Amino acid sequence: MKLLVLSNDETIRNRLVHAKLAVELIFAIGTEAWTIAEALTIKSVSAVLIDDDFARPNSERIIKLTRQIKHNIPVIFLTSDKSIELGKRISQLGIDFYGHKPIGGDDLGEAVQAILKARVKQLN
Repeated sequence: MKLLVLSNDETIRNRLVHAKLAVELIFAIGTEAWTIAEALTIKSVSAVLIDDDFARPNSERIIKLTRQIKHNIPVIFLTSDKSIELGKRISQLGIDFYGHKPIGGDDLGEAVQAILKARVKQLN
């Protein structure tokens, strides 16, 4: 399984690496539509982690693009924005996990692991 990580947050990256997940981490270098589309299709991504602080102002567009390319792919959304308005908009797009930063290393690892386990069950 592969997790596409759209984040330049070193804390998130380090926590994912040190969580020792049974998943290959693919770190995106940008938030351009073609980069994301390529990663989703060519690299056979199983789940996506979107850091709103990295993707903003395109977070919603990226989620919609992800859903268009891979309808059932799990999406993990992390943000430091605590506004209810953002939560309402993003939640309507079909997020599997919505977390506020800073998120604990164990919490992030456990969330990713649970989502990937659910994904494996879906596929079987």
